[in-house]
This record gives sequence, C-alpha cells and structure tokens, in this order.
Amino acid sequence: LVFVEDNEGLRIAVSKYMTENGFQCDTYSDAQQALRAMVGGARPDLVITDVLMQGMDGLALLRRIRADQRLCAIPVVLLSAKGFASDRIAGYSAGASAYLSKPFDPEELLALINTLLANALLARAAVLQEELLNLANDVSTTKQLLQLLLLQTQRGQEEWAGRGSGAPSALPSPRQLADLSSDVFALAVRPGRTAAGIAAAADKAAAANRALVAQTTNRDVPAMTRNVPRLTKRERDVLELVGQGMLNKEIATALSVSKGHIEKYVRRLNDKTGTSNRTELVRRGLPLGLLTP
Repeated sequence: LVFVEDNEGLRIAVSKYMTENGFQCDTYSDAQQALRAMVGGARPDLVITDVLMQGMDGLALLRRIRADQRLCAIPVVLLSAKGFASDRIAGYSAGASAYLSKPFDPEELLALINTLLANALLARAAVLQEELLNLANDVSTTKQLLQLLLLQTQRGQEEWAGRGSGAPSALPSPRQLADLSSDVFALAVRPGRTAAGIAAAADKAAAANRALVAQTTNRDVPAMTRNVPRLTKRERDVLELVGQGMLNKEIATALSVSKGHIEKYVRRLNDKTGTSNRTELVRRGLPLGLLTP
C-alpha cells in the first residue's frame, strides 16, 4: 500500500494498523514525492491519499495516477475532512475508487481496502483468462499453418524432383516441419506451462510463419493471384502483424491505435480476401503476395 498524508500522527497510526493486519505500507507526507516513487519504483496494489495537502493535493495526485498507463488501474481511496456531496462527486469524477470522510473507523478502511483488492484481483483474472484464450487460438492457428506448410513443402519437393533437380536448400524438410509442429503444440498446451515455454513456442511459431512465407514466394504463383485485392497501407501493416502471429491487442499497441480499430481492420481484410478468420486470412494472403518475407 501507499499512504499519502501530511498529518504525521494519522500517517503513523494508519501505517501501524495496516502493518498489523498484514500489509506493507509505504508512507509519504508529500504527494509529489509519492508520485515519483510510484513512477520510478514498484507498482503498489492500492493508494490511500488525503485530499487537502500543501503543494500537490490528493485530487491532483489521483489525476496523475489515472493519466499514467502503468499506474492507471490502481485502486485509489481518498480521505478528506470535507464530506459534502459535492466533494465526493469531485473525487469520483477524478477517478477515485472510494471516498472516506474524516474521522473514519480504521476497520471500515481495512474492509474497504480488502474489497477493492479482491475486486482488482478478479478483474486481473478475467483479463488473464482472455489472454490465455487468445493464446489457445493462436496455438491452433499456428498448428494449422504448420500443417499447411508441411503439405506445401512435400508438394514442392515432389515438383522439384519431377523437374530433375533437388528441392531448394533454404526450405525446411517435411521431417523438420513435422517436428516443429509437434514442438510448438507441446510447448504451448502442456500442463504447467511456463512463461519461458510460451516464449519458446512463440519463437517457433514466428519461425514457422517466416518459413511458410518463404515457401510460398519461392513457388509458382497460383491462378488465384489474378484477383489480388487492393489494400491500404494501414491494412497491409495490420495484415503483416497478423501474419507474425500477434494478437489484436498487441497490434493495437504496436500501431498506437485502439483494439477496436484493429478488429475493424481485420474484419475488412476478411471481407476483401473472402475469408472468415485469421487462419484463412493468412493462408489466402501468402499466395496472393500480400504478406512479405
């Protein structure tokens, strides 16, 4: 916890009470100092701040926290001797999670903190669940791409053999592709997977995507390229990042736009290429030359 209060007696009393109840409580008498510590150090789980202070007051601190991308989701409790409805409304309008009027019961503050932390934990769990679902979808997409790559490589080697020459040495062998597909799937879905395992799976998926692009561009262009859709620069940028296996949220961050905008671009790309999902979009985009190595 971070507790910002210019009244030394109250600051010491609340800090002691929170420590006795199992919390680590960092205290500050100055809001500017507290903000510097949060921006440059560890992200706290919750902030409690007085409203009326010299220099930067509690409302200004709250606004700075909400404006910071790293700190904006932290629950913030405002404490103030001003308990009028207009004061509470101003606090909530600035983004306060809760507002307590002084004097307050320490047990009420403790109960409020526990509730806010529990709600924040549930919210993070929901986000994590969504990310894991997206990861599972990406694993499925990657596995399908690898299977397609394996099939294309086998056909390509048969064609090169029929022409009396060996397959291009830059292309992976069917055995390598089969091993790669198995490795990616095993790393991504095995029980107790670690961050390192997921990262390794992502690296292998990226390698598979690059190989698939190389495989397609080194072969004869099929008849379907006669109807290549015309894409805008932003649509091509989005398609390239989809081809790299990035999630919509990651693409939005990379292009500095909202996730909703990326979803609209992906739907537009599906419409232009006659596809219905990301897997089909990549499959269609590769032979059309819409994805570059």
